[in-house]
Amino acid sequence: MAGRRNWLRVTVVLAITLSVLALCVWYAWGRFLDAQGIDRLEWQGLRPSFGGLALAHLELERQDAQGSRLRLEAEGIALDWSRDEGLHLERLDARRLVLDWQPSSAVATATSAPFDPQSLGWLPRHTRIDELTVELPCAQGRCLLQGALELTHAGPRLPPIQLEAELQRTPEQRLRILINLEGTPDSPSLDARLLIGEAERLSLRSVLASEAGGRTWSGQLLLPALPEAPWLLEWLNEWVALPKKDLPTPPDALRLTADWQLRLPDGPLVPALLIDAEGQANLSAHLPVPWPLPGIGQIQGDLSATVHTGEGRWYPDKLDADLQLSAPSGDWLTAIPEALRPETLRLQARSAAVNDADALLPLDIDLRTTGPLALNAKGALNLATQSPWQVQFDKTRIGAKVARLSLEGIELRSLQTELLVSGQVDGQQLKLTLGESSRIAVGSAAEPNLRLERLDGELAGLRVEGVFSAQPLAWHIQGPLRLKAQRLEQEHLHAQGWQWQGEIDASQAGQRLEGVLLNDSGLSLNLTGQQASGVPLALDAELPEIFLRAGNPLAKTLADWPALLDLNSGRLSARAKLRLPSGSASETDLNLTLKGLAGIYDRTEISGLDGSLRLQLRQQRLHVDIPELSLRQANPGVPIGPLRGQGRYVATLAKPLEGKLDWQRAETGFLGGRVWLEAGSLDLAQPGARLPLKLQGLQLEQLFKAYPAEDLAGTGTLDGQLPLLIDPTGIRVEQGSLAAREPGGRLQLRSERIKALGRSNPAMQLVADALDDFHYNVLASGVSYDEQGRLLLALRLEGRNPALQEGRPIHFNVNLEENIPALLTSLQLTDRVSETIKQRVQESLRRGNTPTSP
Repeated sequence: MAGRRNWLRVTVVLAITLSVLALCVWYAWGRFLDAQGIDRLEWQGLRPSFGGLALAHLELERQDAQGSRLRLEAEGIALDWSRDEGLHLERLDARRLVLDWQPSSAVATATSAPFDPQSLGWLPRHTRIDELTVELPCAQGRCLLQGALELTHAGPRLPPIQLEAELQRTPEQRLRILINLEGTPDSPSLDARLLIGEAERLSLRSVLASEAGGRTWSGQLLLPALPEAPWLLEWLNEWVALPKKDLPTPPDALRLTADWQLRLPDGPLVPALLIDAEGQANLSAHLPVPWPLPGIGQIQGDLSATVHTGEGRWYPDKLDADLQLSAPSGDWLTAIPEALRPETLRLQARSAAVNDADALLPLDIDLRTTGPLALNAKGALNLATQSPWQVQFDKTRIGAKVARLSLEGIELRSLQTELLVSGQVDGQQLKLTLGESSRIAVGSAAEPNLRLERLDGELAGLRVEGVFSAQPLAWHIQGPLRLKAQRLEQEHLHAQGWQWQGEIDASQAGQRLEGVLLNDSGLSLNLTGQQASGVPLALDAELPEIFLRAGNPLAKTLADWPALLDLNSGRLSARAKLRLPSGSASETDLNLTLKGLAGIYDRTEISGLDGSLRLQLRQQRLHVDIPELSLRQANPGVPIGPLRGQGRYVATLAKPLEGKLDWQRAETGFLGGRVWLEAGSLDLAQPGARLPLKLQGLQLEQLFKAYPAEDLAGTGTLDGQLPLLIDPTGIRVEQGSLAAREPGGRLQLRSERIKALGRSNPAMQLVADALDDFHYNVLASGVSYDEQGRLLLALRLEGRNPALQEGRPIHFNVNLEENIPALLTSLQLTDRVSETIKQRVQESLRRGNTPTSP
């Protein structure tokens, strides 16, 4: 009985104790759930055992203090543990696992502790989830991630680790990730593969080895092809907001390989270690089909490169590229004139190995373009392998061809350039020199008033400089320049070849040209042209002395050169200045020097022309100054000279022939005497101007020698005055007068025709006898001359013939008429003028032209 009571007491105490313990456990479990933020935890079908436990269903909801929520739902869970090698989780299997995580919008990014790979050792050594569904926040709001997972590891001695994960977007769009990590924590070896469907699309091999001398990292990456790239990018875009405007569609035919061998410094394995690493990496890419890059165009080709790292920097030392760009697009293309925009570009580049890390990388390049502009750049250049970047050109050949190009109203056809370039370009400036054989050729260049054919330019020695940091861009071109056109056509010039040889000095601040301009006719001009910002364009030209005996290049050059002016002797030189102010009329100064010019103008021979002329154009007005001008002789059939003149002429360009002429000197020798105008002026805009032409000391003896009559002779000196009337119809003389000086002179007319008339007419016989040897003391005549060249003389003679009627006084009043143009024509058909003038007169007579003016 006592034993039964003792057992009852023990039972009661044990029950109470177990109840208290249960209450304590329940309380502690509740506190644990509250501490972990678990609001709900439910399970079904719990089947514990000594080797593990199984759950048919598990649900868990958790919310932390910041408001983040996690919901977990699992089915078919089997968890096994083992006491071998210490208590650990051996295996976790789940037929289905659903995770739904919703972060709090108020959660700020917190600094987390560095990830410790050893923490993975507490996971089950084998985990398998047959059906995994994860719902997470993404760029589109909430996204589902579905698939399966299998993870195997060796426990706290990590690695090895094997991971196989399968993710799917749709039943047809599936990918698998296979990761195998082996080795030791200090010397891990990683193999990773990405399979899409059953095809391997990416493989990675990475080995980190710890040695006595430090750590080395080597590896290899292979991307054979990625035809699934479009939907992969679309899937990625659901999770991460990608810049759609700038991100191109990935190329599905791209093949990419890379390998590296690097020695890493001591320290934690973080990306910053790569900056101080030493070693090399190789990259090779093959893109057989065009890949569109927004803002650039469609690119394809092959690229391989080797880069080294050391002393805190990465630098390439080997490059082999064969790239082609088609369908170019973007802002860079619109900056090129439409006529020069390429349709395709192809770049081939190959380098030689460089041992010195500080040296430039030598490249042999071949760049070609197709389209309106066919560009070809081939040769050697050196590329800097460290900052600041720099490209050096070593006799690189650059050629270009353009069938047709329009530049600011100038039409160019068949444009070709061949340049041999040396120099360098960096981030601050450009310095280039064009070497031998550098040239430019243009089939034709035309604007409305000018046309050049077969233009060739020699550019060797030109230096091109630019400073990119300056605002605006600073540039400078300097050096020799030679241009040659096989034919130049311009309305005021005869078509022929021209060439320029000189120096050019041009920059954004101004331009200057200095050199010699020559043509096929032998004309040579020393030209200097310059223009600066805010300063008018200025051209200075010098015409060196032309020796006209060797030919007249001006006549062969100027289309407006008078056809009837032929200069064949003497020297001529000139200087000219042209100013072209912006927004106003041009200004011109011309100084012309003449020395001993001789030749023919129309039907007049000229010789000994000396002097200087100064011409100015200012504000649409023409100024011509003649400081001194002299002509030894002019011979239209009757010698005239010497002539001397000094004066000034002013007119407007709108009416150049209606200006005002002022003269200080205008005189000539004639028939042994002098003819002149007193200093004065003449306004050609006012019709009916009258000029008193004075004559002094004309010798009758020379007059009769010049007059084409062999039976007339005489002596005496004449003075007089001829009022010249000038109007648009021509030149006239009205009420002019001539008179012989005292004591007079002699006249002898011994004409057989007059003698024949005298034998039948007593009056004519008296005239013939008197004029046979007439001693006059008065010889005076009125003079008139009309626009048709008719000269009328009202001649009065008083004198005697000593052999007739004992020398009694005889008075004659004779009216004479002569057509001066016809007289000069008859004189010009004699030997008194050159053969050229005779031929011109004869040709004119054959054409039926009757001379009407002298």
